[in-house]
Amino acid sequence: MILLVGATGRLGRAVAERLQGENIIFRAACRDPDKAQWLRDRGVEVVELDLASRASVAGLMARTDKVITCIHGLLGKSRHSIRRVDIEGHKYLIDAAAEAGVGRFVYLSAAGASPGHSSEFWRAKAKTEAHLKASGLEYVILRPSFFMDLYAHDLIGAAVLRGRTAFLFGDGNKKRNMVAVSDVAKVAVKALSAPDLGSCTIDIGSVGNPTDREVAALYADLSGKPGRVRSIPLPMLKILSAAAAPFHAGISHLLRLPVQLASEDLRLDTTASIAPLGITPVSLREYACGRVEAERSA
Repeated sequence: MILLVGATGRLGRAVAERLQGENIIFRAACRDPDKAQWLRDRGVEVVELDLASRASVAGLMARTDKVITCIHGLLGKSRHSIRRVDIEGHKYLIDAAAEAGVGRFVYLSAAGASPGHSSEFWRAKAKTEAHLKASGLEYVILRPSFFMDLYAHDLIGAAVLRGRTAFLFGDGNKKRNMVAVSDVAKVAVKALSAPDLGSCTIDIGSVGNPTDREVAALYADLSGKPGRVRSIPLPMLKILSAAAAPFHAGISHLLRLPVQLASEDLRLDTTASIAPLGITPVSLREYACGRVEAERSA
């Protein structure tokens, strides 16, 4: 039996949809089972998971042959923070899987994860990668770039399509790779069973490394809307992050990310790494065309 951890998040939902589309039986574990009622309605077993509890994690491994985890604490606080979820919770998850003799562990990390990264989130991903590699489990570590669904559409494209001003974090001229969540889900499901992927790390991205201003211009061109943008300077983001910190650590972290990533190289070329899987990722233009058409239909 496959255990999908984090089934209600953006990526977890896409993986669940993909598993169901391929008629693969799985159990779904999430923090709030009520948010996974759509899976129950489709006949999927849904179980509650508290990654802060070692006992809760260990109890999930009965009848589990493979694990795929998409859960993270990027926007969380207290029991759902980066430290509690991405480091401590995943340590419990990996240790329990190793003790239960799970056959393969698929971990969704992040492109560029390293112990010396400027962001706590990427450092946490690197720490969990290292723990997984040392666990004795057969593993597949997937490192997707930034999600088009969030960074291209939600934060920029959606505003353009509605004729509103899109606010850019920073000057909007930094190049970075982006990939569609649906393509990451395709790779994740393949990683569960592909025989030649044991104990490996795969970067997942798409073609090109657009800037936020180029994203806004693309949506404007495809939709015929003005494509107005306004930059929020990095110093202002630092002030907003500090102001949000006492109230919500996750939002504070998100506002601080552009400042931390200003010195990082966010470009990526993953053509060689995912070609053997038979997956050709959609380009940003193809993705944006689909969102524009969907908006027109709605």
